[in-house]
Amino acid sequence: MLFSHPRIVSNSLTKIKYVVGFLRFETSLGASQVRRVLYQAPSLLGLATDTTVRQKVSYLKETLALSDDDWKRLLTGNPNILLLNIDNNIRPKLSYFLEVFEGDVGQVRATILRLPTLLGYSLDKRI
Repeated sequence: MLFSHPRIVSNSLTKIKYVVGFLRFETSLGASQVRRVLYQAPSLLGLATDTTVRQKVSYLKETLALSDDDWKRLLTGNPNILLLNIDNNIRPKLSYFLEVFEGDVGQVRATILRLPTLLGYSLDKRI
């Protein structure tokens, strides 16, 4: 983690504990899942958990009607989703998928859970 994200050492221990606690207890991830998420996306430790991360978690859970198990699959499959901007990245892609699947949230959810990295792809260039 340190090699891929050396700025991690500039975060306070309190901040790191808060982010880990948020992921562990407020998003219901197990310890091994938190480890996987932070290993794949160490820059999460520097985000403003109370505003940025909490907002993204709630938006994704509500928009896709995700259960706790679905949320865990999505986040462990693509932890970088929490690094994306809601207005510039996530919302336009979900709107596009809802349009393609004629408003069927279940189909959109199933597609994204099958390929969680889909939300990280460029809407214009790759999707």
